[in-house]
Amino acid sequence: MNASAVERITPPETEPSNHVRRALPPSIGFLVRWGLFALIAIAIVLSLVLGLVQKWLWMRQLNYEGIFWTLLSVQWGLFGVALFVSILYLGINRRFAATNIDMSDGSSFFSRAFRHPADASRTINIEVSSKMLAFAIDAATVVLSLLIALSVSGQWDKYLRFRYGGSFGVADPLFGVDLGFYVFRLPFYEMLQGSITILTIGALAILSLCTLFGMRQSKFTGKITLRDGIARHFIVLLFILVANFGWGFILDHYELVYSTLGVVHGAGYAAAHVTRVALWVMTGASALACVLLAFGFFRPRKKQVVTGIVTYVALYLVGVVALPYLFQTFVVKPN
Repeated sequence: MNASAVERITPPETEPSNHVRRALPPSIGFLVRWGLFALIAIAIVLSLVLGLVQKWLWMRQLNYEGIFWTLLSVQWGLFGVALFVSILYLGINRRFAATNIDMSDGSSFFSRAFRHPADASRTINIEVSSKMLAFAIDAATVVLSLLIALSVSGQWDKYLRFRYGGSFGVADPLFGVDLGFYVFRLPFYEMLQGSITILTIGALAILSLCTLFGMRQSKFTGKITLRDGIARHFIVLLFILVANFGWGFILDHYELVYSTLGVVHGAGYAAAHVTRVALWVMTGASALACVLLAFGFFRPRKKQVVTGIVTYVALYLVGVVALPYLFQTFVVKPN
């Protein structure tokens, strides 16, 4: 049966032939589904509008109506920009991921038969077609983009601090950076870095699903063999992810002033002498990995890429996670 997601029950031979199952006509079922969707959408919109009206009335009473409209425009502006960039980024990756496969032919992506729990003579066949897979990927793209946009718009204060913040004229003792950087710049950079990470991981998930479906179309025999186009797409996304991780390690250097590894908050001995060095090592490893991935783009090699990923993750776990903790526990504390 060529259906997107269908539960088909094979009746036993003893079932009466005059058994009739009544169902809603297609037109009524369509109206019911869209009616429920419309009610949910109206409820969400009303809750948002009523909340905004309440805030507007309160701030107008305080003569802060101009501030209300300014903040509202900033929030919706950030929401719109983040939503557009997210859908564009994920949509482009979705389009490139589907160039080597056909997701519109209605072929089966997942099909399995299960025994009916109440009657062993009956079976339940569950089938997910390629069209359903394409719809699920598109829906996940929209949902992830909405979540990212909501998250970014909810951090409007970080953008305003970044846009209008200044300096304090006082430098921190560890890096010699003005304290205004930690208050006005660093939070916004970290928000951008985190959003890029989530988007790239989402794009990798989309590419992985499309690649899995492509393997099923070509009668996958157990040996993973990627086409050059798909392999290069993976390498490009890994390049973006690793470069973004490298930027994150640079930002993590400045986060050491908030470190809780020692007895008090701030960069203690382990953070300043071990974690700091480990972060520089990871920054260099990220740069080296980007260079290797750039070379691998022209000559994709699965074994080298997998080895590089394992080495990179192991280096992070040992250098950034385990080593500072062990140094703090066995060297600093007993001193």
